Amino acid sequence: MKTRITELLGIKYPIICGGMFQVGRAPLAAAVSEAGGLGIITSKIQITPEGLRDEVRKVKALTKKPFAVNLNLFPSQTATPNEEFIDILVEEDVKIVETSGRSPEVLMPNLKSMVLLSFIRLQVSKTDCLQRN
Repeated sequence: MKTRITELLGIKYPIICGGMFQVGRAPLAAAVSEAGGLGIITSKIQITPEGLRDEVRKVKALTKKPFAVNLNLFPSQTATPNEEFIDILVEEDVKIVETSGRSPEVLMPNLKSMVLLSFIRLQVSKTDCLQRN
């Protein structure tokens, strides 16, 4: 099946397994990618930059197909080292990044210089929609 998104991401089907807390790890991401979709590792559950590097390498060992890494921008009780995560993504040649939680505007200069594609997933509540109309 060919769509704009399959062509952009280099995948067979327009199926994206978004970053999911606690389960967005290498085995799931690789399985989705192997099946023709886009698997995504969730960086937040890796805790450290080296943990993220290890998870990226696990995916690469499991599949040669495209995969992405989610950068979680939600407010959190614990600091998320997203700038260090981006350094790891550059070093590991990750080409697709998904962000979630809020605008990645401050990270975009770094992301644009290193990735093939970055996309943003924002959650909007009914209340937000009602207030905007």
